This record gives sequence, structure tokens and C-alpha cells, in this order.
Amino acid sequence: MGWHVVVVIILDDPRFQQVIRGTVPAWLLLSLASMVLVGTADLLFRRATLSRFKPASFMVLHSWFFGPTAFAWAAATGSLQWNPASLWGLVAGALTFVSSYSFLRSLQAPGSQVSVNAPIYRLNLVVTAILAIALLGEKITWAKAAGLLLAGGAVLLLSEISPRRLGARPGGLGWALLAMAAFGLIHLVYKIAVMLGALPSLLIFGQFCSFTVIALCYATWAEGGLRLTRAIWTHAPICGVLNASGRILLAWALQSGEASTAVPISQMSFVFTFLLAAPLFREPVTGRKAAGLLAAVLAVLAFYR
Repeated sequence: MGWHVVVVIILDDPRFQQVIRGTVPAWLLLSLASMVLVGTADLLFRRATLSRFKPASFMVLHSWFFGPTAFAWAAATGSLQWNPASLWGLVAGALTFVSSYSFLRSLQAPGSQVSVNAPIYRLNLVVTAILAIALLGEKITWAKAAGLLLAGGAVLLLSEISPRRLGARPGGLGWALLAMAAFGLIHLVYKIAVMLGALPSLLIFGQFCSFTVIALCYATWAEGGLRLTRAIWTHAPICGVLNASGRILLAWALQSGEASTAVPISQMSFVFTFLLAAPLFREPVTGRKAAGLLAAVLAVLAFYR
């Protein structure tokens, strides 16, 4: 029942009808495309974690495909033009290591569920929106305020926080919340960089440069070197391509759209994750989780108003 309600709400929303009629702004189309790519990557992350592996080793191989994909986008679009603002990509790379490592650890935790942890991770829009309003002067509206409240409610519902259910909560919630906070900061860095003139593809390539160095150093120091298992070789390359493409599309969207609106749309990728997690990974679908997903969708729509 919860699935049908969510689908009907999405399809009946005027913004999605605009997409069908072709009158939607370019930044929204880019955000929607980003949403599809990162949602698919989240599912592959979860599939990979069903086989035990070292998170940093996964991230190293992931980065080796993430970086060349960003460079290929830059070359194909004539974006290989240096700008000092591109150095913000190095900051984004450090934050990416924190968010990616935390998300992978959340999915590896005993009892973890991608249909819970991925929506919490993708609600990083709350962090981005608050910081964009506080630091960049973006307008606060009643709709955005409602979106923040709905996002907070979604996290509480999806995490199933209750004194009587502590032993039954999905695993890795702390890691998922840390990943959410770090990724929210990444989007703020993107917005600042493009405001200062950074070209999206080169910005994401700069992110790769610091991310891969940090991941390789951590794998060497904490994991005893690279441990590239079959599960890593099977999933990390495609995840790198999908994530790089999704982030470049989002950075393009931020050139004309506000961070407090473009980012929430792209982060609605958790809808794909939730709907496909049950049949693919046999994760339970409860009324509380369906209510949490509905609250998350409404939060995203509220930010776009």
C-alpha cells in the first residue's frame, strides 16, 4: 500500500507533469538524471557489501573509474579550462572519502538495510539546505522549513528509533548519519566552487585526485594494502562511472539552480533504492518504513516549491 501511495504522489505532482510536457527547467532535468544514476549506484553498493571486503580498497578502485569518467566528461564538453576555484574539488575529495567510507561501513554493519540507510544518507539535503541558507544567503521559505521537518521525521521513522525496538533497529545507523553530514558538506562545496567559476567536470576531477590519494593511503595504513576481491572488481568500476556522472550532472544543475532546490531533487534517488531493495535483497517492507519514505519524498517536493 505504501508503494502505491508514493508512486501516485510522484506522478501526480505538477513538477513531474512539467517534465513530461518538456517545459521543465534545465537544472531540474539534470538533477533528475543525477538522481537515477546515484540511485543505481546505491543498489550496487549494497549488492557488493553482501560479500565481505575492505571499504578503502573498494573506494580506491571506485576512484580509478570515477576520475577518468570525470576527465572524459571534461574533455567531451570542452571544460578542460583551469580556474583556481577548481581547487575546491580537493576539499570535496576529502569529504567524499569520509562520506563513502561511512556509507559502506553502514551497509556492512550486522542487520543493515539499504532501504533504511540509503534514504538517511541521501537526506544530506538537510545539511546542504541549512548551510546554504545560513552561509550563502539563500531564502528560507515556509516550504523549505516544512521540508526540514519532514526530512527529520523521515530519518526517525526509517531508523525505527523506539525504546522498545532498540534490539530490532537496522544496523549501521551511526555510520549512515555521519555519511549524511559529510555528503551535505560536499554539495555546499560544489555550490561555492561553481559560484566562483569552477567548471563542473574539472571540479569533479579535482575531487577524484584527493579522494584516490586519501583512499590509497588509508588502505595501505589501515587495511594492510589493497585487497581487490572479486566483489570489488565486479561492482566498484560501474559504481565509479555512475557516481562521477551523477555528480557532474548535479554540478551542472547548480550553475543555474539553487543548492537548496537542485540538491534535494537529485537526492531522491532513495526512492529507487527503497522500491528495489525488497525484491532484490529481501528486505522487509513495514508500514513505518513506508511512512518514512513518504515523508522523505514530501520533504524533497517541499524543497522544490
